[in-house]
Amino acid sequence: MQPDPRNAAVRRPLDESDLEEIPTVGWLQKEAFALHVDFFKGVGPLFSLLSALLQTEASAPPPDAPM
Repeated sequence: MQPDPRNAAVRRPLDESDLEEIPTVGWLQKEAFALHVDFFKGVGPLFSLLSALLQTEASAPPPDAPM
Protein backbone atom coordinates (compact mmCIF):
# COMPACT_ATOMS: atom_id res chain seq x y z
CA MET A 1 0.00 0.00 0.00
CA GLN A 2 1.14 3.52 -0.69
CA PRO A 3 -0.21 5.60 2.22
CA ASP A 4 0.79 8.93 0.69
CA PRO A 5 0.02 9.18 -3.06
CA ARG A 6 2.52 12.04 -3.38
CA ASN A 7 5.39 9.93 -2.03
CA ALA A 8 5.75 6.79 -4.14
CA ALA A 9 8.91 5.76 -2.26
CA VAL A 10 6.95 4.92 0.90
CA ARG A 11 5.18 1.59 0.55
CA ARG A 12 4.03 -0.96 3.09
CA PRO A 13 1.85 -4.07 3.20
CA LEU A 14 -1.90 -3.65 3.56
CA ASP A 15 -2.87 -3.77 7.23
CA GLU A 16 -6.23 -4.82 8.64
CA SER A 17 -6.66 -1.37 10.18
CA ASP A 18 -6.45 0.25 6.72
CA LEU A 19 -10.05 -0.81 6.08
CA GLU A 20 -12.30 1.16 8.37
CA GLU A 21 -15.69 0.34 6.88
CA ILE A 22 -17.19 -3.06 7.70
CA PRO A 23 -19.11 -3.25 4.37
CA THR A 24 -15.81 -2.79 2.51
CA VAL A 25 -14.24 -5.72 4.36
CA GLY A 26 -17.26 -7.92 3.58
CA TRP A 27 -17.21 -6.88 -0.06
CA LEU A 28 -13.49 -7.67 -0.37
CA GLN A 29 -14.00 -11.08 1.22
CA LYS A 30 -16.90 -11.83 -1.14
CA GLU A 31 -14.83 -10.82 -4.17
CA ALA A 32 -11.86 -12.93 -3.05
CA PHE A 33 -14.17 -15.93 -2.65
CA ALA A 34 -15.72 -15.26 -6.06
CA LEU A 35 -12.27 -15.36 -7.65
CA HIS A 36 -11.90 -18.91 -6.40
CA VAL A 37 -15.32 -20.32 -7.30
CA ASP A 38 -16.88 -18.28 -10.13
CA PHE A 39 -15.31 -20.47 -12.79
CA PHE A 40 -17.83 -23.18 -11.80
CA LYS A 41 -20.59 -21.03 -13.31
CA GLY A 42 -18.99 -21.21 -16.74
CA VAL A 43 -18.13 -24.89 -16.51
CA GLY A 44 -21.65 -26.02 -15.51
CA PRO A 45 -23.08 -26.00 -19.06
CA LEU A 46 -19.98 -27.84 -20.29
CA PHE A 47 -20.51 -30.61 -17.74
CA SER A 48 -24.19 -30.86 -18.73
CA LEU A 49 -23.23 -31.26 -22.38
CA LEU A 50 -20.52 -33.78 -21.56
CA SER A 51 -22.93 -35.77 -19.40
CA ALA A 52 -25.52 -35.82 -22.20
CA LEU A 53 -22.92 -36.98 -24.72
CA LEU A 54 -21.68 -39.74 -22.43
CA GLN A 55 -25.24 -40.99 -21.83
CA THR A 56 -25.85 -41.05 -25.59
CA GLU A 57 -22.68 -43.08 -26.13
CA ALA A 58 -23.63 -45.51 -23.35
CA SER A 59 -27.06 -46.17 -24.88
CA ALA A 60 -25.75 -46.61 -28.44
CA PRO A 61 -25.00 -50.17 -29.55
CA PRO A 62 -21.33 -51.10 -29.78
CA PRO A 63 -19.84 -50.74 -33.27
CA ASP A 64 -19.30 -54.50 -33.67
CA ALA A 65 -22.86 -55.48 -32.64
CA PRO A 66 -24.92 -57.31 -35.32
CA MET A 67 -27.81 -55.35 -36.74
